[in-house]
Formats: sequence, C-alpha cells, structure tokens
Amino acid sequence: MNHTPPTEQRPPAPWSDAAVVHRPIDEVSVNPTNARTHSPAQIRKIKRSLEQFGFITPVLIDRDDRIVAGHGRVRAAKALGLGTVPTLRLDGLTEAQCRAYALADNKTAELAGWDPELLRLELGAVLELDSRFDL
Repeated sequence: MNHTPPTEQRPPAPWSDAAVVHRPIDEVSVNPTNARTHSPAQIRKIKRSLEQFGFITPVLIDRDDRIVAGHGRVRAAKALGLGTVPTLRLDGLTEAQCRAYALADNKTAELAGWDPELLRLELGAVLELDSRFDL
C-alpha cells in the first residue's frame, strides 16, 4: 500500500525550477555564520572524493549566492583549481529556514551510525570489484 500523501499536501520543493547551475566558483560566497569547521585533513579527503567521483552533490546556495550547504566541497574545489561548481539555489526557503537547514543537515549526518557487519561486507565488495580502489 502506498502511504505517500497526495501532492497537494506536500510542501513545494524549496529549490527553483532552474535545476543545477554551474557557477564560477568565485560567485558563490562563504556564509560567515557557518558553524561547521573543516580540518585540512578533511579537505584533502573531499579533494580525493572530487577527483575520484566528480562533483556529484551540488552546493546549496541562497538567493544571495551564499553557501547554505557545501562549504567543504567549495574549499576542496578551490584547492583543486576548479573554475566552476554545480549549485542549486534554494529560492523557496526564507533566511531563517536556510540557516536552520544548514544546522540540521550537518547535525543529522553527524548523528548517523554504521552497521559494522554491513560496512565490512560493502568495503569487501568494493575491493572485489576493483582491488586498486582507494578506500
């Protein structure tokens, strides 16, 4: 049985209909109220991820092109010398909602856990598919 509520009961998507736009990296600005920190080691890991997989997750920006989510990805992209970053503008959110989302997005990821057995199996499967893969 489908438990998805009818469309008219769901809030509208907070992003514009324009979808992902590649913007010059210097056009997106760091949010001075961003409470999340990124160590040099973490930026190196994000750089490796961008090199291995590309820029899969767009940077979320507000109406003023300020970063809502993706500060670490932008820092890593700058360190790699990338000229543009994919962005998704959150036109449908107020400033308060953007700030609350930034906090919630970081906190929910931080609170997640791992199933050690499934993690072991998944890491093994990746290495079985490509033994040279940098985990």
